[in-house]
Amino acid sequence: MTTGITVMSGELGDIFWDLAPWITYEPGYDLGCSIYVANPTDTEKEYALMSRLSQTDAVISEEVLPVFGHSWFKVEPGDFVRLRGALRFAESDGDLAILLIERETEEVADSVVTVLVSRRLLEFYHRPGRAIQGHRGQPASTGAWCWP
Repeated sequence: MTTGITVMSGELGDIFWDLAPWITYEPGYDLGCSIYVANPTDTEKEYALMSRLSQTDAVISEEVLPVFGHSWFKVEPGDFVRLRGALRFAESDGDLAILLIERETEEVADSVVTVLVSRRLLEFYHRPGRAIQGHRGQPASTGAWCWP
């Protein structure tokens, strides 16, 4: 029996990062992260990173992220690169996706996504007098998220 979960399953490339599935984000501030791009093939590949911020079905912003000052960067066969940087947006309360584009095919090889949640939206769901419970019923930290 197989679980259907595989690591490094992309045929053209894989992308990972150190951000949680959702984070509190206030527009205009830097959002630091590390992005890992892996080349699972046996040939050198060139990739580009594209950030896409969207709300519901509307794309708010989409732009290529420069890596080492260029749009495209190379990854050796069977190797990976770790990229450190920061993103900044004028909006929040949406989905932030980083798309890994493979140059030869110009296809999206892989992507990662997190939800950016503003403090305003967080406070809307954290109404006064209502306890937010964390793991195992313990009170959550002030940065915790809980749907009503």
